[in-house]
Amino acid sequence: LIKDNGSHKASITMNSNVQFSAKVANENILFRGVKAGTPNTVLTALTLDMSNDGRATFNENVSVGGDLTVTGNSQVDGNTTLGNASTDTVTTPGVLSVTNTTTSTNDSTGALTVAGGAGIAENLNVGGNVVVTGDLTVEGTQVTLNTSALDVEDKNITLNYHASNDTSASADNAGITIQDAVSQGNDATILWNATNDAFDFSHPITVDGTAIIHGGI
Repeated sequence: LIKDNGSHKASITMNSNVQFSAKVANENILFRGVKAGTPNTVLTALTLDMSNDGRATFNENVSVGGDLTVTGNSQVDGNTTLGNASTDTVTTPGVLSVTNTTTSTNDSTGALTVAGGAGIAENLNVGGNVVVTGDLTVEGTQVTLNTSALDVEDKNITLNYHASNDTSASADNAGITIQDAVSQGNDATILWNATNDAFDFSHPITVDGTAIIHGGI
């Protein structure tokens, strides 16, 4: 038994386990020691708050050599470093939700910043604007732009492109198609005719001005 002025404050019992029990309701359990210095300092290394279901407050960092399992919610106030950047992988089997709403104005600001690359195996949905400061390469089979305006700064658009291969075999019928230009199902096209080495226009051409033609008609 541990007493204070005759009052029973706590007890230590040893059966199959060593048990330390506080006997006074809502009194904290403190683990204190002395840190050497000039002068020495008395530190409360650990406080167990009995009025808050035994909540543990450590005075300094907590180092865990093995696994740490949290069955309830976890709240961390302050900066958090998970793992070693060069050797460890942090895995989240559940949904990772970032509730901060900080706006991103460059690649180092926002609610979530990633210093290195990011690999995403599934779809990516962005509710705001997307700014790409580097090159954009799309390796899928189709690009759909559901937009009312498309502005291209480059004055030259290359169709049937490949970085290194000869694409002449697939150039036939390359061109531009305007869906439902005349009516539903009646498109207008400007297509390359590889047999005649000429463009085929699906509809008449109106020239408001002088037409300069080099060659026969």
